[in-house]
Amino acid sequence: MTLLSHISAFEYWRIVGLPGVRIPEPSFAQMPPSAYDSDDFDWIAGRGLLSYPVHVTASSKVNNSRGHTDGASPTIVVHHRPSILPRGSIYKISGTQYVVAPELALAQIAKFVSREELACLASEFCGLYSPYDAISSGMIRRDTLTTPRRLRSFCDRAKGIHGIGALKSASKHCLARSRSPMETIAGELLSLPRSRGGYGLGGCVLNSKVRLDSAERKRAGVEMLEPDILWPSERVVVEYDSDEFHMTPGRIANDARRKNAFVSSGYSVATLTRAHIFDAVQMDTIALQIAKLRGVRLRGVNSHEFAQLQYLLRKELMDGRGVVRSHRAVSLRAGQQW
Repeated sequence: MTLLSHISAFEYWRIVGLPGVRIPEPSFAQMPPSAYDSDDFDWIAGRGLLSYPVHVTASSKVNNSRGHTDGASPTIVVHHRPSILPRGSIYKISGTQYVVAPELALAQIAKFVSREELACLASEFCGLYSPYDAISSGMIRRDTLTTPRRLRSFCDRAKGIHGIGALKSASKHCLARSRSPMETIAGELLSLPRSRGGYGLGGCVLNSKVRLDSAERKRAGVEMLEPDILWPSERVVVEYDSDEFHMTPGRIANDARRKNAFVSSGYSVATLTRAHIFDAVQMDTIALQIAKLRGVRLRGVNSHEFAQLQYLLRKELMDGRGVVRSHRAVSLRAGQQW
C-alpha cells in the first residue's frame, strides 16, 4: 500500500476526470502504511501527470534518500505520520494505490498559497472543473470532489493537523458548483469581505437550480434553470457571459429567453462579462448594480485603501500563471519539477 499525499495528492485530485485517471473511492483505512512501493505511481508520474518528487506518507520512518534520479533530487519524498489519520482521510485508487482525501490534500498545500487563493482552490474542489493547461478548453470537466459542508466537517475532525486552520478559514468563503476558474474568480471577487479586497456581497450560490413559475415553465419549455450566480433570499441573478464578443444569433436568443424567464418568475437579473471582470472600474459598476438590486449599500469601495486591497486581490486571483488558473502553479511554488 502506498499513500500519495501532500502536493502529489493535490495534483492527483486535480487530474481526476482525465481519460485513464482512476477515480478514488473512500476507504475505511486510517493508519498510513508502514512503507511504500516506489513503483506504485510510475504509471502516472511517467506520463507527466504528476510532478517530481512524488510525495507519500508512511507510518514508519523511511530513508528519504531512496530513489535518487541524479544523486541530488529524490524521486520520492516520504512524510512520517506514526498515528492514525482522521476518519475519511484515505481514499483507494486501486490495488495498493491510495491517496489522501481531497480535504486533507488542500490542507497539506495550504502553506504554499494565500488564504484567498486557498478559498478559490477549495471552491474548485467543490466545483465541476479543474484547470488543465494541456487541453484546448483549459479545463477538465468532472463531478465535485467535495462540498463546503464536508470541508468544514473534516476540519472539525482533523484539529491539530498542519494547514487545517487555514482550510477551515477558507471554507467560510468556499463556493460550490462553479463551472470554471472565471466563475470562481467572479464569485470570490463579489463575495469576499471588503477587508480582503472583495465587495462583501456574500450569501451567493453558483449554478443552483431555480424552479420557474407555472406560466413561465410553459413558455420556456423547461421547469428549472441554473443561474450562474444567485442570491436566493433577494432573488437576484447574475448571468456570466464568458465570450460576449463571439455570440451567435442562436446564443443571443437563448440568453434573452433565459433572462425573460428569470424576470417573469420574479428575479432581478444583471449580466457579467469577462471584460467586466478584467476591468476594475467596470467591475465596481456591476457590484454597485448587484448591491442596489439586493437592497444593500456598498460602503468604502471608493476609498484609496479599498483600491489597494482590490488591486492585490485581483492580481493574485486573475494571473493566468497563478494557482487559480494554472494547474502547475502550486507545484512550481512548492519546488516541484515537471
